[in-house]
Amino acid sequence: MLTWNDMIDLFPAGHLVTGVHPPDKLNRVKLLIRLVDAMEPHGEWAIRTSIDPHGENIVQVLFERKEDAERLGEAVQARQSGTYPRWASQRVFGFDKPVARKIAAVLG
Repeated sequence: MLTWNDMIDLFPAGHLVTGVHPPDKLNRVKLLIRLVDAMEPHGEWAIRTSIDPHGENIVQVLFERKEDAERLGEAVQARQSGTYPRWASQRVFGFDKPVARKIAAVLG
């Protein structure tokens, strides 16, 4: 796993998977790190969090390889999202409590 800034420097047009959720106390970053690690991606990746203008929390995972982004997208049932010139591909998913609990259950 790289830092977000290193990832952007090395792979400025990576493959983005974004989870959106309301504020709560679940640590979704640790959960996604565990999930991605368990998937053993073939390329580099990075993760970051932010808050959108509407107050929703955002967790973003950026991958070097499309195949790795597709695997995470399938695991969290992400859908293709709008096209932005910066990213080679984009997916988004609702990262609500039931989804977080399912991921935690799979990881044990």
